[in-house]
Amino acid sequence: MSVRSFAICLMITLLAVLGALMAIFGHDNNPLDQEIGRPVFTQLAANPQAVKRIELRHHKGGFSFIRDQQSWRSEDKFSFPASARRVDGLLNDLAGLRLAEPKTRKPKRYARIGVEPIGQAGARGGHLRLYDTNGDLIADAIIGDRISRPTGDAKAGTFVRLTGQAQAWLASGAITLPLTLRPWLNAAVIDMTPATVAAVDIIDLDGRRMVSRKTPMHSFTVAAGGGRETAFPAAPQVVEQLLTALQPLRFDDVRPRQAGPAFVATAGVKVRRFDGVVIEIEIADEKDIAWIRLNAVPPAGNVSAAISAEVAALNNRLKPWTYQIADWINDRLTEPLDRLRQQP
Repeated sequence: MSVRSFAICLMITLLAVLGALMAIFGHDNNPLDQEIGRPVFTQLAANPQAVKRIELRHHKGGFSFIRDQQSWRSEDKFSFPASARRVDGLLNDLAGLRLAEPKTRKPKRYARIGVEPIGQAGARGGHLRLYDTNGDLIADAIIGDRISRPTGDAKAGTFVRLTGQAQAWLASGAITLPLTLRPWLNAAVIDMTPATVAAVDIIDLDGRRMVSRKTPMHSFTVAAGGGRETAFPAAPQVVEQLLTALQPLRFDDVRPRQAGPAFVATAGVKVRRFDGVVIEIEIADEKDIAWIRLNAVPPAGNVSAAISAEVAALNNRLKPWTYQIADWINDRLTEPLDRLRQQP
């Protein structure tokens, strides 16, 4: 090897070693690098069950939830039960967030990743505050955009910025924050498996009709007058749609029974299960919006302790409330006789 070639090789080697040393020492000297892998919310990560109250604010408003014994309730909707799956899932996801990549410190760039102040026009993020049983703040941050690429040891990532800090981060873990209240509520009023339904008795201004079957293996028949008239084969698809509306029956809005205008029922539906339990549904029309009230009735005669307990639990949950339902659910619950009857 010539002297020149040796000199060139030596220079390349020295540059490579120098680059490696700079990378090593530069990494050690960057305080942000030392934060990578740490929990975003240290106190929450140590004990997610310590959270007593949750506040979520966004540019159009906000709402809050409070833990009542073992359940969550909405402070903005008459203390109606919140979805435990949704709320507890959020806390567990937040507890699992880990700092993955430092992002911008410049306020003018916050909007690019959804961590701008929520008072800013068009802000996309949510300002989340978590409090413990003593009322102490244990987490306070803007939760920004979510990305679907692998981040850290997670399959997705979420941009976050802790309140009072300029530094924004990409955290490993996916956080979903619905910015409307309804997705956070336990919106399933009842959930009746179609195989358990023996009969549906409908009465409204069009009269009375009943679809029924002897066993889950039989097909439904339909008759006018609550089953006292001649029965005809029921239209399978229409009956299936009716039963699907009950599995589960979800509300669009909810209010206490004593709130709102006087409830004047214009239709009634009784759903009888094979075990004899009946779910009574009263339907009122308030300015072209359907509202319902429900009541569970035990079967006649001797009733098992399990059935009695179930009926009591249903009424404890259902009777305090009046529920608004979607038009399509109302239509399915009050199907007219000519649609319920199978056409020749």
